[in-house]
Amino acid sequence: MEYYYRHPVTSACTRFKVYEDINRNKSVSYEKLLVDAVNNFLKEECNPFAEDNPYKPKVEVVGYTMHRALLLFLAEWKERGIDTESYQKYNQAVGILEQWLISKGMQFIPVADITQQHLETCLRHCKLQNKWSNRTYNNYKGFLFNCFIYLMKKTIIGSNPCADIKG
Repeated sequence: MEYYYRHPVTSACTRFKVYEDINRNKSVSYEKLLVDAVNNFLKEECNPFAEDNPYKPKVEVVGYTMHRALLLFLAEWKERGIDTESYQKYNQAVGILEQWLISKGMQFIPVADITQQHLETCLRHCKLQNKWSNRTYNNYKGFLFNCFIYLMKKTIIGSNPCADIKG
């Protein structure tokens, strides 16, 4: 026997089959036991889709690491079809951030854990090491700002850690 129900989240009709018990056992006492179990379940207002349902398997939500988020950003920018020179600048800015994160052992931290302090330190370090002008510093800050704006729009992060970095 098969049954259908409308999924409360997706609104799709979902089919499930029942192979055992209900259709095979012809005993009235067993049928009464099953009906009582279902009625008790309904009286307790158990919702199989509720978050606190003890029978619902717990799914671990895996967030984006810095590495994964930066790759996602670059892939999206490449798909947008921006000119090669612009893409290379974004790729270089992301590469500089990624190299700095690797040097600190932070490339696999959750992207939501990156702070303004991290980005300021990275940019200051690169400015001193590479002898950047203020203009170059601001350009890289702008590229990273756009990267984090994209991640915000995709709801991967809640706020842009580049937003208040001074030039």
